[in-house]
Parts: sequence; structure tokens; C-alpha cells
Amino acid sequence: MKIPDSMTVNTGEQEKAHRTIDQFFLNVKSGIENEASQEKRPSEFSIEVRNLCALTPMDPQPTDNFAHLLFYQEKVVAVVTETRTPNNYIHFDYFLKEDYRVN
Repeated sequence: MKIPDSMTVNTGEQEKAHRTIDQFFLNVKSGIENEASQEKRPSEFSIEVRNLCALTPMDPQPTDNFAHLLFYQEKVVAVVTETRTPNNYIHFDYFLKEDYRVN
């Protein structure tokens, strides 16, 4: 499976990147479903978006950075990070756990 290239977009123009995230997660889900035997068809997928807090000594602070997580059987199988650059652009990086197991 091809992992999408990283992309950087202007603030407010994240729609293209979000469509790419959706397609990436659908491709990963399809790949897992194709590898699963008929009797063990996966049914437990979920997506979560989590804030990547800045760690400070006493109190984590929310940031403009996020992790989009695709779970299969309660394990992360794909991640997209969404981070704001110092020049106020939004950068997206795509990651796939290549050793996921279909049980």
C-alpha cells in the first residue's frame, strides 16, 4: 500500500488534506479486510483525533497539533500527524504500522 506523501497547506485550506486522510484510512481498512479470512472479517475499526499537548513541567498545554489515529482491534494501525509550522502553515505526515496482524 502506498503511503501518501507529506503535505503542507495554508491555514484554513486543510480540506484537501482531510480528504487524503480519509482515503488513506479507507485504504488501510480495505487492506486489513482483504487479508482477513471470511470467518474472521474485521469489524472493530475506530478513528480518533487527539490533541498533541505541549509537555511542560507541571501542566500539559493544548496545542494546534493533532494526531489522527486509525484503530483496528484496539491497536493503532495508521497515524496522521497534523502540526502547525512556525510560519502558520499546517503540515501533515502519514504513518502506517506495517506489521499489523489480522487475528
